[in-house]
Amino acid sequence: MKSRKFTSLTMALMATAAMMGCADMSQSSLMSSSRNFAEEVTFNNTFEFESSKLALRKSKNPEVRAFAQQMLSEHRLTENRLVSAIDRSQVRNVPFDNELDSRHEAILQDLQRSSGADFDRKYMDAQRRAHSNTVVFLRDYAIRGEDPALVGFAQETLPKVENHERQVYNMNY
Repeated sequence: MKSRKFTSLTMALMATAAMMGCADMSQSSLMSSSRNFAEEVTFNNTFEFESSKLALRKSKNPEVRAFAQQMLSEHRLTENRLVSAIDRSQVRNVPFDNELDSRHEAILQDLQRSSGADFDRKYMDAQRRAHSNTVVFLRDYAIRGEDPALVGFAQETLPKVENHERQVYNMNY
């Protein structure tokens, strides 16, 4: 019974979309998925960049500072590659204004309130989570993504992010 209701609902939605002039409903969802990918990668990259700038100002730990400096250098390059990929993609109007979503903003604010070893621990934990999440996100889009320019970006970027993830897990701070 549920299956029949689901099928009827799906057919009704497709008919409604066709009547509204949306000839290819899948194109709309594909663009949404690609846009979500581009936005999420932008937020993640901005967070890793901004939190690393903060780490250079706040941390006294040489290993944490070296990692933060590496993140600044490499994430600047990642942003350039991402902007180029989005320019070649079908996705439009992705914000590159260094704003963060609320989730990343809350983590950054917590880091700003922290100091000393507490800051180092929170920064590295945030980097560990951010890189682990980004690996999953990039891997998924590299396999299932629709936009060739963004798939290429995901495939090119994934090994670098996996390397960062290994680094952060191997650090002693």
